[in-house]
Amino acid sequence: MPILETFLPHGRLRDGDLRLRILSTSPPDPVKNYVATYHFGMFLEGRRSGVGGIELRLGDHQHLIRFGGQIGYAVHPDHRGQGLAARSLRLLFPLARRHGFAELWITCDPDNFASRRTCERAGAVLQEIVDLPETHEMYARGSRQKCRYRILL
Repeated sequence: MPILETFLPHGRLRDGDLRLRILSTSPPDPVKNYVATYHFGMFLEGRRSGVGGIELRLGDHQHLIRFGGQIGYAVHPDHRGQGLAARSLRLLFPLARRHGFAELWITCDPDNFASRRTCERAGAVLQEIVDLPETHEMYARGSRQKCRYRILL
């Protein structure tokens, strides 16, 4: 089943004191090899400002699932270590299923132990560590390898 690249209503994305709020969507950009993407902010009850962000990237081409990942996330430094990224990942699973995903791929650098732990907390399993091609934009920014985690939905 192909991945539906049209944005869908996402409903309430909440887990206790954590909620995801849509900040924007980005259409695909074939020139840059970018896919349609949801951009969510992570918010905690009682706080006006966000504590991080998470993206769901609507594509399944090899470049994305091998190097970039179908989900990306970041938690602000003063809120790390609370499991917010793993909880946010799980909140996106129903939306990903509605788009036709049977699995999701997340990548991170091998020395990013916090991100590796996040993947594992969310139910992802490390499949392999791959070398980045020297021509890849992430290689130019200093990354040399990517851990590839898979989550079965």
